[in-house]
Amino acid sequence: MGFGLSFLGFVLLTMDAIGLDFLGYGLIGVGFWRVGRELNTYKGYSIAAVAAFIAALPAVLNLYSFLTAFGLPELPSVVMGIKGGSLAALSAVVCFAHCGSTARIAEEGGARIFALRAKVTAYLSAFYYSALFVYGFTGVVGSVASMMIIGKYVMPLLNAWLLFTCFTTITTKARAKEEKEIIKNELEQLERKRAFKKAKDEED
Repeated sequence: MGFGLSFLGFVLLTMDAIGLDFLGYGLIGVGFWRVGRELNTYKGYSIAAVAAFIAALPAVLNLYSFLTAFGLPELPSVVMGIKGGSLAALSAVVCFAHCGSTARIAEEGGARIFALRAKVTAYLSAFYYSALFVYGFTGVVGSVASMMIIGKYVMPLLNAWLLFTCFTTITTKARAKEEKEIIKNELEQLERKRAFKKAKDEED
């Protein structure tokens, strides 16, 4: 359905030091776009997809920064500050949007604990990326900087864990339902063929 791609995308966000986060945002965008088409009543996935696609553009600068070690000129600090701020803002939108829709699905299905987990992930992500947005323009050092570095790994992995659960529950159940319908239709067709053959034999 797309949760698996988005899961992989969030894992790649932790690899921004080598510039792979732009690929992560791309996978997140494709994954949520697919989910949004399947679950079109939950608009948060489509919003998250659009935000992720946009975020992939400034994330390319992280790949450029990695390549400066091989001789490319470094980018101005102002450009990198804008890049950091835009990525933080867009990441907050991605996380809050997809977690909100996931929480709604869970609540409608009666999975209250899972819904609570999705909401907690949403608010933690929004808080972290809001703080990162401010940090990107102020350049605060010390313990705050350490928290930002830790959060850079914790937040994507929290979202990835949530999506992994979606992949193993929502996606699996959807596929199981489709397979059940296919089996049911095949059995009905077989039964009709048997009835038709029986009626023909009786006529003969």
